[in-house]
Amino acid sequence: MSEPGIPTFRAGDRVVLAVEIESAVNLAGAEAKFARTDEESGRRLVHTHPGTLSYDRELQLTTVQFVTSINNETPLGEYKLTLLVLTTAGGSQVVPDDLPEARFRVEAEPTDRPKVRAWGLDKG
Repeated sequence: MSEPGIPTFRAGDRVVLAVEIESAVNLAGAEAKFARTDEESGRRLVHTHPGTLSYDRELQLTTVQFVTSINNETPLGEYKLTLLVLTTAGGSQVVPDDLPEARFRVEAEPTDRPKVRAWGLDKG
């Protein structure tokens, strides 16, 4: 069972992380790395296409969205955001001052058998 407040995912689910960044610099891309809390190697969620960044010039806010899918090869356990690297329009790489406390768990699929809730026949 997972801790309250930590989202849980299973094979077939998509994990979406949205990060809002305040900066006067125009961003062209970003990379996030989640690592299992019990090991050093991590699962990477990579975003490099500038078309998925949304920027509000007046507020100097950029929203970056990372998406990955959980599959049956994704190791079970808790994952924590360990790295967030932003690429500016000029090609520089910068790291934000603070890293969000983003966490999620990957758990095994349930083993209980599905139940038929309703059915019907129709003369076609």
